[in-house]
Amino acid sequence: MRTLVKRHPWTVGVGLPLLLLGVLALSFGLLTNEATADPPQEQLAGVAAPAEPKTRPGIVVVYYPFEDLLGTMEHQDGWYITDSETEFESLLSQYADDADFAGTLVWDDGTSAIAHPPTERGSVHVRTVVFDIDTLLWWRQEEFTPGFLLDPPLILDDVPDESEAVFDMKLWQREGEDRVGVYHMRVRAADGAVSARRRLSPVEPGPSDHQSRGFWWPWACCPSQAIWCNLFHTLFPWWCPNCVACVADCWDGGSNPCHSCGLCGFSDVLCHIVPLAHCP
Repeated sequence: MRTLVKRHPWTVGVGLPLLLLGVLALSFGLLTNEATADPPQEQLAGVAAPAEPKTRPGIVVVYYPFEDLLGTMEHQDGWYITDSETEFESLLSQYADDADFAGTLVWDDGTSAIAHPPTERGSVHVRTVVFDIDTLLWWRQEEFTPGFLLDPPLILDDVPDESEAVFDMKLWQREGEDRVGVYHMRVRAADGAVSARRRLSPVEPGPSDHQSRGFWWPWACCPSQAIWCNLFHTLFPWWCPNCVACVADCWDGGSNPCHSCGLCGFSDVLCHIVPLAHCP
């Protein structure tokens, strides 16, 4: 015979909802603990690590007619290298308005008709004019370190004549929204010392993409380092063996991005004539 238990009215009206709330609270606590608890190691093993931030080396159009004499120029992502002036002009018209366009590097054997700068788009344009290929080849054979790559670099007060020079470099570099620096550097054959001259010129404001990021870092500093380092890697491969790592370091935002390539990025010389960020 079953014993009937007498229930008070409140046990039905209040006790059942309290029981349900208790079950919900317990379930919520379990769910929360499961969500915040560290996943077991066997689960972590199958999870991919976060992707490394991507660098943006920028687009650089290069005219290089010295492959037979100086060898193949090191290729980088975003670099378009040609030995044809016609193709250079075609590539320039194709990429000059691209948001990632950084600039140009033109090698001149004394016969090039390419203007300097070939466009006022981008951040930096470098033109290298070779006067004395024999001395340059001798430097390469003897692995001679020219004076401008020493620490500190050898800086001349006067500009050598062309007959005394191995090559010179002309740099067009944005230095703000509406002005550029125009630089002329000439390397002496006797010891590799360099002369440097600078003047400022007004220019139409650059593309908003460059303005929004500021000037030197990264949209001017890092392309400049990339162009200089690749130029000197081609001229002096024993002194500047690897440009990929130093340019990647610049884009990664190191503490001293404009010196990421050191002497190979021409930083020490440019610091004498250009208001580079983070110059010591």
